Amino acid sequence: MTLTHTLSHRLIHPGRRVAVAVAAGAGLVLTPLPAVMSTPALAATSSSAYPAAPTQAAQKAVDTAMDQRGKPYEYGAAGPNSFDCSGLTQFAWHAAGVELPHSSRNQSTMGQPVNRADLKPGDLVFF
Repeated sequence: MTLTHTLSHRLIHPGRRVAVAVAAGAGLVLTPLPAVMSTPALAATSSSAYPAAPTQAAQKAVDTAMDQRGKPYEYGAAGPNSFDCSGLTQFAWHAAGVELPHSSRNQSTMGQPVNRADLKPGDLVFF
């Protein structure tokens, strides 16, 4: 069984690369704990053009991350004009009011394991 984490409570194994799980993915996942604990669930339909996330905070992070598509990858960059992987997740979750470090290794230690089958939009996947 592969483990995942919720970035409101889902983050995964240190030293692993990270990607935003917009729909589903493989590897480990995280969802910020503050986002899960402090925001109400969204209605089944979202006003966002992007996949519906389970909380308002996760939806804000997904929307923010998706809005960055097309911007260049640059090692060490944290936006707004370019990003590296952990810089993008830090930027997206910051917009949702959740502070993450600019390090995928450190981000991966911040969550709680969840089953791979339980991935939700806004979760971070480390592999």
